[in-house]
Amino acid sequence: MHAHLICKYCGSINEYYSPDLVKYIKMIDKKYDFDVYYGELNFYGICSNCKRAIKNNLSTV
Repeated sequence: MHAHLICKYCGSINEYYSPDLVKYIKMIDKKYDFDVYYGELNFYGICSNCKRAIKNNLSTV
């Protein structure tokens, strides 16, 4: 299981993997007696490159 980190400025997509995500899915399976076969987890925000570019542009104004 992984998540996508999607930058709303440049559109870059990075994958994020954590064993904690797998543990969370297993907890859902058990708690709700639900077999998860597939899932998507997307986080939208601003990547470090875009934050740096914005910061640099503001400091030159």
